[in-house]
Amino acid sequence: VEDLLGKLAEIVHRNGLEIFAWMTTRYANYGLEGSPAYRCTKYNFETKKMDLARGFNLYHPDVLRRLENLFRDLGRYPIDGILFQDDLILRHDEDFGPEANQAFLKEFGYLPDPGLFYVDPYKSDSGKYYVKGYTDRFWVWANWKNRWLMNVAKRLMEASKESNPNLQFAINLYFESVLNDMNGVAWFSQTLSGALRNNFDYYAVMAYHRQAMKDRDIELGEAIGLMAEATRKATEGVGDPSKVLMKVWILDWKNHGTVSTDLAPKKEIEDTLSAILNRGKVSLAFVPYIDAFPIDSFKAKWTNSK
Repeated sequence: VEDLLGKLAEIVHRNGLEIFAWMTTRYANYGLEGSPAYRCTKYNFETKKMDLARGFNLYHPDVLRRLENLFRDLGRYPIDGILFQDDLILRHDEDFGPEANQAFLKEFGYLPDPGLFYVDPYKSDSGKYYVKGYTDRFWVWANWKNRWLMNVAKRLMEASKESNPNLQFAINLYFESVLNDMNGVAWFSQTLSGALRNNFDYYAVMAYHRQAMKDRDIELGEAIGLMAEATRKATEGVGDPSKVLMKVWILDWKNHGTVSTDLAPKKEIEDTLSAILNRGKVSLAFVPYIDAFPIDSFKAKWTNSK
């Protein structure tokens, strides 16, 4: 595999731009896919047993050292910053691995136990398991996981800065984590308030309105309203709107064609941008950027925003 990042950085800087590396953490397990000791552990509601899950066990000291070395090496490139990918999360049934369990036991005096965490798990018509609620002990565990992940991010930032102390850092946040701390910490072990303690340079909110429509079974207008509310909460929490990076998804989730509804694609994106920018002069990203996307026709939206 050709080492392209340095060459790409030179091209970017020559054209007066900055380059951020979009970097994974839990999913940076290339070369170690067959090492079960390094894998995350999840609770299987069907079998009531533990299974290996996708991605790294971020409680294993070998994994943390490997990630620190990767980020330290990444910092040696002439990049301007690093964006933590959206895999720096743990879902409500992850991580019950031995290292995580022992770390939690040491701090709280009891082991994480699914039997003590979930209220009335049930199987939906789709075959996916949900729970009707969570116990007090679950919230202790979920908040602890959130703090752990932010400490991991801090370690990786420090490792990167050993090579380049001027690096900037951004973190991907699910819009649910911004809208509601309880949902964020339960579903992803992630909250905006937790991220703010690490003083990231940018907070990248994945304002994917089409995903909200699918996951919540809601109409376009309601989904756009959620993205506007996420923008408001993010700007209020961060304080500086320019540090809030709202990421707008421009491809359809089903067929990966340009977003389309009964309205023209341009109208849907215009409405989304208007709703977001009415909440503050935030930074913007279009995901994924494609040549066919008419970015020039939208520039008036942010150059004239309040």
